[in-house]
Amino acid sequence: KQEIKETKQGDFPLAIEIKQENEGIAWGAVYAQFQEDLDKVKTQGKELKVEKQLYVERLDTGNKILQPLNEGESVEIGDIVVSRLVLSSDRALDFVHLKDQKAACFEPVENLSGYRWSGSFNYYLDIKDAATHYYFDYFPKGVLIVESRYRIARSGEYEGGVSQLQSAYAPEFSSYAASQRVMVKED
Repeated sequence: KQEIKETKQGDFPLAIEIKQENEGIAWGAVYAQFQEDLDKVKTQGKELKVEKQLYVERLDTGNKILQPLNEGESVEIGDIVVSRLVLSSDRALDFVHLKDQKAACFEPVENLSGYRWSGSFNYYLDIKDAATHYYFDYFPKGVLIVESRYRIARSGEYEGGVSQLQSAYAPEFSSYAASQRVMVKED
């Protein structure tokens, strides 16, 4: 017989006590999950780090340039926004997953999922409605940069979404990049 007790203060558990009354080996795990407003999620990470910056693609004398999309600035319907993710690790890892959430007004410019090669590393790109997923079979020590391009489809005010980088085999190695507010002008 196993017994689990949980003490609460508000909605956050303070302690969990597990008691086994019979002899023998027992295995168990505790998984805690909670929900938070996207604008309250802060950037964090130690061994693995992800940094997210949004850019607006502009034309300057016929050349494409990327201008940073700063907090409080607005974009227009039809603009191209680039989500640049700078990933870093202090060690080589196998099987790492990156989830880059997107604002509800973003429509992916590229629609096909599949393997991608970028210099010395490769990954599988999975494009979904709410997020773009990157799967790395091998994640080298150092810094990697990946980008996704989106076209603004509708006006309003949106959360850009958080990005999460996590090792599949060692989930304690994880990182978050904070969300950024996106304001789209009315036509």
